[in-house]
This record gives sequence, C-alpha cells and structure tokens, in this order.
Amino acid sequence: MDNLIRKIRDEQGIKLYIDWHSYSQLILYPFGHKETLYAPELGMWTKAAALMSDTIRYYSTNATTYVFGPSGATLYPTTGASIDHVYTIGRAKFSMTIELPDTGDFGFVLPPERIRPAAEEQWVGQQVILQLLDEEFFDGDGPAIGALGTTW
Repeated sequence: MDNLIRKIRDEQGIKLYIDWHSYSQLILYPFGHKETLYAPELGMWTKAAALMSDTIRYYSTNATTYVFGPSGATLYPTTGASIDHVYTIGRAKFSMTIELPDTGDFGFVLPPERIRPAAEEQWVGQQVILQLLDEEFFDGDGPAIGALGTTW
C-alpha cells in the first residue's frame, strides 16, 4: 500500500481517502496511535465531520447520529491505521474512517433491510464532503454552506 500511496501522491495528489468500517456510527480522522496527538487540520476536519453528521441525521430515515473526532481520542488508540498513513505519507487533505451504522443491535452484519438506508445516508454525507473538497473554507472568507443551510 505504501508504494501506491506515494505514487498517487506524487502523480496527482490525494484530496480524499475514506476507510469504510462497520460498526459504531463514527467519523474518525487522524491520529489514531495516541489519544492526545492532534493534526493541524483538526478544526477543518471537525467542522466537515459536523456538517456530514448533521446532514446525515437530518436526511436519514433512521435519524442516525454519527459521533466524530480524532480516532485515538474518540474510539481508542491503535497503530497501523490507514488514515494516519494516507494523511502523513500521502498528504491527503481529508483522511477519515467512517464506521457504518449500528451501535450494537446487529454488530458487523446489518440485516438486509438496513443495508440500503445505510448506503443512502452515507451518500448524503459524501455529498457534503465532496462539496467541501473544492471550497476554500473555514478561513473566515468562504461560504461553506452545509446541506441544511448551515453556514460555518
């Protein structure tokens, strides 16, 4: 993976990397290996994750709430997280793990009737992050208007 990340970084750059997991309803970003280590982009990532979470909660049929924050502080410290690697080596603007819906009722295997709603609410969240990729935001000048009409 390391060679591929370096190649993509050098040839075209990396704007967004998402490592999808199940379950816990989380939006996580670097760093994972220490609870008290925070990247300089923490504010930008937190605001982006808040927009994603709010939009998903508003538009999802299940009113799913996603908790968000640095991986090590929000979930637990871990080593070898791909989001840390793609952020530090790949220099990704956004590098996140999204833990899909469920907080313990079904665990790692959602029942068939929950799969489509999970995909649909994730698409709503992805539209938010994709809109933000091209914006210069959180510098006090850009609009950064969320899907709910919230201006950050």
